[in-house]
Amino acid sequence: MKYWWGYLCAAIFAAISWALTEFAKAHSVLVDMIYPYVTRLIISALADFSSGIGGILWQMLVAVFIVATIVTGVLMILRKRNPIRWFGWVLAVISFVVLLNNALYGLNAYTSPLADDLRLEIADYNVTHMNDAVIFLRDKANELAKQVKRANDGTPKFGSFEKMGKQAADGFENLTYEQTYPIFAGSTVPVKKLTLGAAKGDTGITVALTGESAVNPRVPTAAMPFAMCKEMAHRMTIYTDTDARFAAFLACINNSDQNFQYSGYLMAYHYCYEALASVPTSTAQAAAAQTDKEVNDLLRQDLEAVYEFFGKPEPEVNVRTEEKKEETEKDETTDETTEETTPAVDMSFSKYFDVSDLLVSWHIQNFVLPLHQEEDQGFDPFDTTQVDLTGNANAKEK
Repeated sequence: MKYWWGYLCAAIFAAISWALTEFAKAHSVLVDMIYPYVTRLIISALADFSSGIGGILWQMLVAVFIVATIVTGVLMILRKRNPIRWFGWVLAVISFVVLLNNALYGLNAYTSPLADDLRLEIADYNVTHMNDAVIFLRDKANELAKQVKRANDGTPKFGSFEKMGKQAADGFENLTYEQTYPIFAGSTVPVKKLTLGAAKGDTGITVALTGESAVNPRVPTAAMPFAMCKEMAHRMTIYTDTDARFAAFLACINNSDQNFQYSGYLMAYHYCYEALASVPTSTAQAAAAQTDKEVNDLLRQDLEAVYEFFGKPEPEVNVRTEEKKEETEKDETTDETTEETTPAVDMSFSKYFDVSDLLVSWHIQNFVLPLHQEEDQGFDPFDTTQVDLTGNANAKEK
């Protein structure tokens, strides 16, 4: 039996982790009320501690584990010990770490989405709404692209990695204290450089067990502030990449630093443009082509750097999209308005573009709806511009 204690411990840890997940699935409302706030406090404390360490703590711990595993494995062979027992304890350690991570961070997958915390209603928008949002984001990015400092070759000059890391806190603090969104009340200590394992196309990684957010220093300069804010958002228990990208956008555009504002609008335009260009209708394709023509040279240069690093997304067409495409092509010959009312949720090709739903809905809620409300003020019988009060003895002259 002594040879199986490690496996038994591993099984117990795995069972507890599974039970926590099942509990979170069945009681998501209860979990949402308590879990994110408690874990955010713990992760913030861990982030404060690990920020005082020069390197990345979790990488050091992984290195220690690997060395310890190799050394104990060699000793086991030299002493002719049973490898079954050794492997069981290695498995137990791994299972325990997975349990800790699930307990501290993983259950955020079953809490409410960021849109609920921001009181953002996801709209059933159409191609026109999407195009309007893309144009808005493009114009903002075009304007800011001309204002940020650049090197002789046109590359943005945003300062050092460390300087940007400290500045990233400003946007989240604005969202938390000025706009009163408690979801962003997490740790704002600077992110670290991901020196090991930083491959092309990888933005970074956040490890809850040490409270560390690390960003790949190879990320293009124009996208670096956005990447930093995205990883910081993960550290604030914003779980999905979709929500973290949207949080990064909000943190960037609410930052007092112009470089962060530009990075936010640049990446938001990138996501929404790709979503629009992937809609399989002639109207969407024409709108995307026209929008792209009006991108200035500086913005285009930065977008090309983003594409070169992350790669051009290849949408995965699903059956539902293909059916919608066939229906639209048929309707184009008889009714040109049909494709304009196709819901965006039916036009999406992959989860890569889910953030565009949030961005377009944000644009509608903050810019489209208020404009319509101003246009439709309703009837006011005492407004002389709406009713003729001539000859009314009770009418008061203004």
